[in-house]
Amino acid sequence: TNVVNAILTFYEHLVDRGAMSHIVRALGKEEQVALQQRLGWNNLLDVKRPDGIHYYLHLINQTERSVANKLNKIAIKIHEPRTCWENLLCQIHEVWRPLYVKEDNNMWSTIIVSSHSLLGDKGLICFDFTGTKAPIDREKVVTIQKHWHRYVTRKWYVRTISIVRRFQIAWRLKKSVQRLQEEEERKLQIDSAEDFW
Repeated sequence: TNVVNAILTFYEHLVDRGAMSHIVRALGKEEQVALQQRLGWNNLLDVKRPDGIHYYLHLINQTERSVANKLNKIAIKIHEPRTCWENLLCQIHEVWRPLYVKEDNNMWSTIIVSSHSLLGDKGLICFDFTGTKAPIDREKVVTIQKHWHRYVTRKWYVRTISIVRRFQIAWRLKKSVQRLQEEEERKLQIDSAEDFW
């Protein structure tokens, strides 16, 4: 989508890449998954603030498996009465089904066993991590939106100015050609009038 492309454009210019999770958190689930697939988890995971993000992980992939393991450890440390891995789904024979796992020290082994026995070759799971309750800092999201708006506006403005200048040049050329034609017609009229007298 355009939003994901804009984030990818500005990603290489970000100074504080550790705050990328704030930007991801402001996106919808589909955009989060698209960004996860394009940038990879090494660039997106913030273990200090992993909540509010929709995780779509292939447990066969070592990096994504380590992400799931880190989130498991964080969920165990939080000790919340509610679950941190909300809406945990696994893909079994191309159908997404809920996976019910108790968040304790055996959680990771349960997920791994389930992924091998139930999930088959793909090992796909998805869930919303809702562990910490810190407020979302939207300042970085707003900053990126401002820069993107300036970029698009500047691009539009430059394009518009170039079109206006081309139009002005064409208009001036047309007027100068008309003036030259009128002057030649006047000279012809004057010459024909002189010849008449």
